[in-house]
Amino acid sequence: MNQLNELLSSIDRTYFLLSSILMVLAIIYIFRICRSIKTGVKNARLIDASVISLFVWMSQLCMLLSLHLSIDDELFRLIISLLISTIAIYWVLKEAKHGEQVTIKKFFFLVISFTLLLLFGEGILYMLIFKGSLGFSPTLMIITFFLTLGIVSAALRMFYQINTEVSDSRATFLSILGGVFTGLSVAGIPYIILISIANIGISTNYQVIQKDTILIPFALELVYLFILGIIPSIFGEMKLSEEKEKLSVSKQQYESLFKLNPSGVIEVNKMGYIKSANHTALKLLDFTYEELIDQKFDLITDSNQHILYNNILEGVYSNKYKRLETSLYTKNNKEIIVDLTIIPITVKDDVVGVYGMFKDITLEKTNKELVRHLAYHDDLTNLPNRRFLIEEVSELVNAKTSFTIFSLDFDQFKIVNDIYGHDIGDLIICEIADRFIANLPSNCLIARMGGDEISVLLREITEKEYIKNLAQQILLLFNKPIHVSNIEWNLTTSIGIATYPKDGETTDVVIKSADIALYRSKVNGPNGYEFYSEELNQELIEFTFLEQELKKAIDNDSIQIYFQPKYNAQRESFIGVESLARWTLEDRGNVSPATFIPVAEKSGLIVQLDQYVLKKACVQFKRLLDEGYDIHTLSVNFSQLLFYHDHIVDFVLNTLRDAGLNPNQLEIEITETIAMYNTAYTLNILNDLKSHGIRISLDDFGTGYSSISYLKVLPIDCLKIDKSFINDLIIDKQSDALVVTLISMAKNLGIDVIAEGVETKEQAQFLFDHHCYDIQGYLYSRPLPPDELKKVLQHKIEKNTIEYDLIKEVE
Repeated sequence: MNQLNELLSSIDRTYFLLSSILMVLAIIYIFRICRSIKTGVKNARLIDASVISLFVWMSQLCMLLSLHLSIDDELFRLIISLLISTIAIYWVLKEAKHGEQVTIKKFFFLVISFTLLLLFGEGILYMLIFKGSLGFSPTLMIITFFLTLGIVSAALRMFYQINTEVSDSRATFLSILGGVFTGLSVAGIPYIILISIANIGISTNYQVIQKDTILIPFALELVYLFILGIIPSIFGEMKLSEEKEKLSVSKQQYESLFKLNPSGVIEVNKMGYIKSANHTALKLLDFTYEELIDQKFDLITDSNQHILYNNILEGVYSNKYKRLETSLYTKNNKEIIVDLTIIPITVKDDVVGVYGMFKDITLEKTNKELVRHLAYHDDLTNLPNRRFLIEEVSELVNAKTSFTIFSLDFDQFKIVNDIYGHDIGDLIICEIADRFIANLPSNCLIARMGGDEISVLLREITEKEYIKNLAQQILLLFNKPIHVSNIEWNLTTSIGIATYPKDGETTDVVIKSADIALYRSKVNGPNGYEFYSEELNQELIEFTFLEQELKKAIDNDSIQIYFQPKYNAQRESFIGVESLARWTLEDRGNVSPATFIPVAEKSGLIVQLDQYVLKKACVQFKRLLDEGYDIHTLSVNFSQLLFYHDHIVDFVLNTLRDAGLNPNQLEIEITETIAMYNTAYTLNILNDLKSHGIRISLDDFGTGYSSISYLKVLPIDCLKIDKSFINDLIIDKQSDALVVTLISMAKNLGIDVIAEGVETKEQAQFLFDHHCYDIQGYLYSRPLPPDELKKVLQHKIEKNTIEYDLIKEVE
């Protein structure tokens, strides 16, 4: 204790304390700023290096003053040391930014470098200051070297531990605690260097320091070094314990993920041997653990093993995961289709194998293929459907590959359906499909486009003679009659032919070209074929022109609504009106519905047109009611596309509400085609409409897929006998009998019946005699615009005095 007092009494305690505090602050500052740089909060800045260097320099200055040394002659050397210190510390800050892990070689290089820098820097300074009283002590110099080495090593270890610490709070605590003891130890290094090289036993104006007291600074440095060694170790053990806990948790999580994974997981090493497999993999492959482990991977592969090996090797050597659909085989050699993901197993930057994670998608794949087949094939004939053909044609167009397409239908097929019904028509279509499949070359793609429409696609064939021969072959297929339900059917077909790219450069155009050629073929007569040509192009131009003009007319509200009244002979009054679209082109005059309705249907404008007619007819009908005209029901025709349009019931109800009409004032006329198509879905829509009070009328009854059984199922309010039957009344007994049968059947089923197309008094009288009193036709009125309709509605019609020239009066 006396020796310590003797030593301390020879040192200015204030400067000694300041020297230590400044060094502690410098070390804490450098620890904290390096941590911020490492985590990206700050960048290495020269200003920070300068501040830290200033603290170190001031600490050194205070150390000299604590020994009562004059520094007037040493200012230049001190300034040089400040610059060197700033450069060294700035390098340390830059080093802290690098993210690579420090190697043992680099660590020892830095320890030796900083140790020598401290020893030589301080040693040279003191040799210059005490050049007249040097007294080197080899023993103390060796002790000083190893103490400095140990302190620098501990400080660097502390530095790297702070920079790699995950927890900010722990890093802060380490910075402060480690900074204090590192600062104290570094502040003491100049003293032990001075003692090692200076003769401090000489007499000065101050007290003489005895040689047996000089070891006290060395003892203090040993204490600091011991503490600096303990701090990282304690925190290192804590961190190691935490890492072990995390590793344990991670291992348990991995085992849970591996063992309980709903997907099969197998581990394969670089040599292709299976090293592990989870329960799901064993279950899917039907192996036991012992049967599968340490076996070659080809145990569960077959002909595709080379593909799998290539993918596994690619995963091993590219260090990237890969996903593929492949087949694996069970112990019983049963194939299962799997979705396989290959994941590299990386250990110390070296890929040692792969994990194969797979899921059995056999059922899903089978179902997907079935769904795709159903989506792209006709459910009646199993031929490719319209969607299939259009996609095939689109692919050929995109690839600029030439092809020929046949568009054909059967000339008498409508009559077959009209007379014998839809079921017989379906059987005939199936027989037609069988004849095509059995007799056409294998390079033909045969597709059913709908109804009796068939398309044949020839890839990469445009040679005219070959195409002519094939067309003749198709015509000859139907020289022999078709036998269905003990009935002999003689069918003829018409064919339209177009080639790509000559007859169109897009999918839509080339298909339309074939349709135009088909139309011309039918005009020329049954059982023939027609090539598309430039002469027919005018028809396509006409179609496109009408399509564009019709769209403009709908958008510009240029379509007119005409109304044809319906007359009831018993009430002697008009009971309703049917709305009909009429179109006038400025340069052409009136365009017949027989012209623009097919254009609307083929172009897809029919939905917009029908919606337009419904809205406008409702508004004008409401206006007639508000003006006092006594008409009960508005009838509107629905096309098949509109009927099956999304949210059709909501659309109808919203239209009625906007017009101010009640649902029971509307009657929707549908065709037999709609009634017979997708009966369950049709029934749902009809019932929904009926539940709101809307009437349903079956238009043109007897001209389509007539099936009386559907009248019992569908909620029909009214049958409209087609004009084609009314035309032959009186003059054709078969027509008379058919009309009488239809009227009687409708009455017995509790369904209203109305005859359309009545033009003579004799036709009307025939209908009245057979209890059909609802009449529609030119006998009473042609379709009229609203203003002319008012004149007809105002005209009093007396019972049994119906005048055929009523039309003339109105006109």
